[in-house]
Order: sequence, then structure tokens, then C-alpha cells
Amino acid sequence: MTRQFILRPRAEHDIRSAFEWYESQRAGLGAEFERRREVKQQSSSRTSKTDLARVRRMKDKDITLSAEHPEFDVRHIVRGIVRRGLKPVSGKASISLRVDADVLEWFRAQGPGYQTKINAVLRAFKDASV
Repeated sequence: MTRQFILRPRAEHDIRSAFEWYESQRAGLGAEFERRREVKQQSSSRTSKTDLARVRRMKDKDITLSAEHPEFDVRHIVRGIVRRGLKPVSGKASISLRVDADVLEWFRAQGPGYQTKINAVLRAFKDASV
């Protein structure tokens, strides 16, 4: 079973930028990036075994937390959306932003790239709000 992925224009732009960046690093590297991206788009599972109707009906109180299935943690999202290894997208604006001291300290404690992570969280919130 092959699944079709629908990419938002922003994602298509990011992929195109990544392709161009890889190609600028070494001839043929962009094509390798594209080939690997296409391979990863194919699903390894044949059919989902999840009872999606039951999951949709579940309330928060019905969900059992465990070590294997912990409570939501923003770090899981941040790790998934930070653009590791890719050339930064141009067009960012430099601003002065006031945030709570504990929030800033938490992001700084995550290590290098904390401003990029803040931007990624804000972008995820914006995209989820559309």
C-alpha cells in the first residue's frame, strides 16, 4: 500500500531549499537527498491496526499513562520540528520579545539553538491554529 503525502507550500519550499543547499555542497548530493526522501515517504505498515473510531470517542479520563505512554511533553514536538542540519530559511525578522523568565530559562537549558526552538514552537502553534 502506497500512501500519498500532501505537502503544504511551506514544506515544499523547505524541501526545495534543502535540495538546492545539498546540491551546492556537492554535485549529486541533492539528488541523493531527494531519493532518500522519496523512500521515507513510503509507509512500512500495510494497514493500520488502530481502532480510530474508538480513539476519537476517548476522553482524557479514559487514557492510561505509563512509562511507555507518558503524558504529553513539548520536547517531543520540538525535537520533531527543529530543522536539524538544514540551511536556515531566510526572511526572519529580528525583534525584541518579552517572555517570562522561567520560560526563557527553560529554553536556554535545552542547549544551543534555543532561539531556533522558540521559533519552531511558535511556528507549530501558528500552523496548528490555521
